[in-house]
Amino acid sequence: MSSHRATISAEGDAKMTPERGPVIITALVSIGIGCHSGPTGPTTVSVDYGAVHQVLEGFGAAGAYDTAELADFGQSNPTIYDDLFGTPALGRGLGLDLIRIRNTYQQQGDTNLAAVGKIVTAGKARNPELKTALAAWSPTASLKSNGDIDNGGTITKSGTAYDYAAYAAWWADSLTTGWSGVGVTVDSISIQNEPDIATSYDSCLFAPTENAKYAGYNSAFDAVYKAIAARVPASLSAMPKMIGPESIGYEAGPSDLDGRGARNYIDNLTADGKANIYAYAIHPYADAGGGLPGWDNPDRHLSGMRNFAADSRYNNKPLWMTEYCRLSDSPDFGQAIALAWHIHNFLVEMKASAYVHFPLFRAASISVGGMVNFDASSNTYAVRDLYYFLKHYSYFTDPGWSIVGATNNSGNLRITAFKDPDGHKLTVVILNKSDTTETFPLTVDGFTPASAQVFRSSATEHWISQGSYAPGEPMSLPPLSIVTIVFSDS
Repeated sequence: MSSHRATISAEGDAKMTPERGPVIITALVSIGIGCHSGPTGPTTVSVDYGAVHQVLEGFGAAGAYDTAELADFGQSNPTIYDDLFGTPALGRGLGLDLIRIRNTYQQQGDTNLAAVGKIVTAGKARNPELKTALAAWSPTASLKSNGDIDNGGTITKSGTAYDYAAYAAWWADSLTTGWSGVGVTVDSISIQNEPDIATSYDSCLFAPTENAKYAGYNSAFDAVYKAIAARVPASLSAMPKMIGPESIGYEAGPSDLDGRGARNYIDNLTADGKANIYAYAIHPYADAGGGLPGWDNPDRHLSGMRNFAADSRYNNKPLWMTEYCRLSDSPDFGQAIALAWHIHNFLVEMKASAYVHFPLFRAASISVGGMVNFDASSNTYAVRDLYYFLKHYSYFTDPGWSIVGATNNSGNLRITAFKDPDGHKLTVVILNKSDTTETFPLTVDGFTPASAQVFRSSATEHWISQGSYAPGEPMSLPPLSIVTIVFSDS
């Protein structure tokens, strides 16, 4: 959402240098975590391998800002790319499936395209399957009604009509000239990040349907799709997946634009738009009371999530959550607990197929939301607690896996389980969001593992191996901790 700037903090950092390992410094803030709310009897946890739900499209994070700075930093500190983009094959990293990048084609003085080209190249060298999700925060200033990439505005008019053709041509040119020119193959696009909010940084407003004040998102979407499709295969090898609307909320939004968040944008897509959109993409900043309360209290989203997931107008496509973070303060341990809790809720309660954190990295003076912060002046980078808690979901899962059923009788635990498409692996992630230890046996129905690996993170542990585990054995999960159990049948 934002390019908020703040002073880098030591809270929740693991200071990294090329010469030495991490020194962990953590701090916990209140995020609405509760006291003990477990069952009156013994805690039980079970996974049903045969209860298969939505197919996973992957986990990602945004590389929207500070890309030129990272490209420079990475030249002398290439290990940062190992931590950002590594996979189990490399033995380190997050195992990310996609990086969300910002379309700055033809913006004056732009250094982002060339830098992202270097970053994506480094990422793909470590993970050839890494995908790119491209979103525009604003088109070039010449296409804006206010003549500025910042401060909202909408697209220009040609005579009395909004110039959707020029806007669509800019989008198509950005792929065939801009991004291809720096070696980036774009796998998916969102025509406009948060089309319902004007910000002091780059932004552009679209109403669900056009009116006297704003161009229509539905018309812009159709125009962009047609312009890009016309370049395939002569200039583009394949049509990128079109996602949207990435509005500021899935059920809430500014009254003068949508009032109902993503619902109104989706409802007003044309028949062609509904056929051509690959996935519905949402941001939850405006929901559950909006702002910090929504982030700090993940279960405040549950009612809206369940309503959205149950509505046949919105559950007929994959659902991607493409941006969320706590837009205040330097990332601390409390935000890591909230992140894992949100991931569980979006995947299990809202049936999302993809979860994309904002942002993956920031420069040293900009710490809000970043999982990794790098500082060229000291030649170091900080790995946040957020990083490790995302890793528990992203490292041992892949696109094509499926969410499977998982239950427990404790209000303190959040269990998310994933199976591979070939039926040979099972990854179970268990978050203890409470301030008490939970002890339980984990039972698995429909899958007989031959081996298991266990990894745990907390305020004092960061992806630490806990050895092996056999289903049915008692497992103790300390307060405010997360564990990933990786089962295999061989």
